[in-house]
Amino acid sequence: HRFPWRSTRIADGAWRQAGSEVPTWALPEGLRMALYPLPDPQLVRAAAASGGIDWSLLAAVAREESRWDPRAVSAVGARGLVQLMPATAAAVAARIGRAKPSGDDLFDPKTSLELGAAELARLLKVFGGRLGPVVAAYNAGEIQAQLWLDQCGADCDDALYLLNISFSATLAYTADVLAAADSYADLYGGAPARSVTAEIVTD
Repeated sequence: HRFPWRSTRIADGAWRQAGSEVPTWALPEGLRMALYPLPDPQLVRAAAASGGIDWSLLAAVAREESRWDPRAVSAVGARGLVQLMPATAAAVAARIGRAKPSGDDLFDPKTSLELGAAELARLLKVFGGRLGPVVAAYNAGEIQAQLWLDQCGADCDDALYLLNISFSATLAYTADVLAAADSYADLYGGAPARSVTAEIVTD
């Protein structure tokens, strides 16, 4: 599989340097597709289907986590397209009846996407389908995401939830993933992963 992670990083850097306060929906389609590539649509859709989740959410997480670099490794050791920690990947694999993946297995796009889809499916169940807390939990952990949800209240939607996120990095991450999910659905077809369409600009 060929993943255009270098060009995605270049396009993303150029957009941010030019002034990322411009909402991506207002950009020319060619630039939007450079910012939000879908390098292997069938693989992404199949992996999402295996977990029973919306493909645009999985694509958005892969894009935000690794910029589609299948060999990405974070400072804390997360690996692959969706940046799973080896321990998390092992727990996900055990839960869905798969063999424990090796560290190198997480560099395989199919393995990474399928395990990521399974973990997102679990979080969707934990948070009753609320995408804001799901994405925040993927970044900051379930306990913290639940605290923000409790603060937000019973009528919390994604827009209100974002206002309750107190970690600037998680706020930016969550807003970017939700916006990316909408962009993927818009660019490549399919219903948006969420109902909130307004993009939230963070510093």
